[in-house]
Amino acid sequence: MSKSGVALDVREKVLHLLFGADSVAVSNCTVVFEDRCAATLQCVCQCCPSVEHYISSHIVPKILNNCEILWKALWLGPHRWTNNASESANKIIKLALDWKPARITDLVSHLHNIVKVQYRSVQCAMIGQGDLMVADQFEHHYIITALFF
Repeated sequence: MSKSGVALDVREKVLHLLFGADSVAVSNCTVVFEDRCAATLQCVCQCCPSVEHYISSHIVPKILNNCEILWKALWLGPHRWTNNASESANKIIKLALDWKPARITDLVSHLHNIVKVQYRSVQCAMIGQGDLMVADQFEHHYIITALFF
């Protein structure tokens, strides 16, 4: 949208309609999806018609595909959309391998070490130590430790 010369406030409005809290991307059924999609495309048509075709032919079908997957796989839970966590993990792996190609056995060894550190962080969170905390929905896993003096 920025290449098409759409103003910043209009871009933010469209992005909010597509990906915000009550947006097309978080529709819980086909009816809601269609209603939100129609409202979003109407706004796009009025505010920035130059990008309407791109949004309706490229963005909306991808969002619909993601929503259909989520409607069928209810076990994914409320935090279903992916984020850049994979980029963080990718950087950790590259740093561990010194940004150089390595043998597959070295990669597996580094991945194993990274997972062991993550499990240790989870264990620390479960007993109330370390930098991490147990999320509210997993409080029943919290282990209360008694201090002995």
